[in-house]
Amino acid sequence: MEDSTKPTGGNKWNSRLTIFFLILFAIFWSLGSFFFWILLGFAASFGFLALNSSGINLPSFHRTDSQNPFQFVREATKQPEPQKIPLKLIRIMALGIGVILMISVFTRLFFEGNSESSPESITNENSESVPTEDNPSFTDKGNTFFNEAQYDSALLYYEKALALDPGDQYAQYNRALVFFMKKEFRKSITLIRKCLREHPDYNEALWLLGDGYSSINNFDSAAVCLERAYRNDFNDPNFLQLMGDVYREQNNLSKSAEFYKKVILQDTTKVEVYQQLIDLDPDNADLYRQKLKGLSTN
Repeated sequence: MEDSTKPTGGNKWNSRLTIFFLILFAIFWSLGSFFFWILLGFAASFGFLALNSSGINLPSFHRTDSQNPFQFVREATKQPEPQKIPLKLIRIMALGIGVILMISVFTRLFFEGNSESSPESITNENSESVPTEDNPSFTDKGNTFFNEAQYDSALLYYEKALALDPGDQYAQYNRALVFFMKKEFRKSITLIRKCLREHPDYNEALWLLGDGYSSINNFDSAAVCLERAYRNDFNDPNFLQLMGDVYREQNNLSKSAEFYKKVILQDTTKVEVYQQLIDLDPDNADLYRQKLKGLSTN
């Protein structure tokens, strides 16, 4: 009569499937995937079947009716004496565990090595925001593009500068200046007003705001902004010329002539200012014409 406890061919497949799912478990665990719990369950199930089909009778627990309903006892009389785990199976399991650990270690090292940035890229990324002689700041890079009339590229770098320091007044000003140069005056006004709320005595920002208002023919608001900067002792000749233009648009001709004269005290090459002064200061018109003639011959 054939011994029913003799291991069958299913034992091999159960053992192989156990090792297969353990290997998959190791790989997915190394990758950080949540699927490894499912694979571990499969491996445990097939491992149980492999042990059972190897001739080892695993203990089972039953409750008898004559005993306390919460007390579980082993029915030793119905089970044969537990057998020892075969040495061959122990070796297979040990080999499988070793292979799994090796796969796990190498997989984790491989993927972690590929996911990390190289030291050079990390250095470049971190050092890009630190201005040096060889690595200018984002604002300086934006200025380079601005001077080349590449306004969109300049704006990109100004935005990067503001991402690092939202209170950077120069990046705020330059961003508004880009929109002014693109003739998006209302957008420029909105941005420069925000800058002035944080830096109220920033004279260049007041100048830009006055120029923005002047560009949309709001000369009263332009005059207020420019006068505020002028009271801060700001006297750039181009700024003073804008003040003369704004007063002329307001029909305040005496004020306009006053500021045009301030301009030519600093810059004697302003042709358009001499032309305006010929009409605004007729008593000195001949002098202004001589100046214009001298500029035209040079």
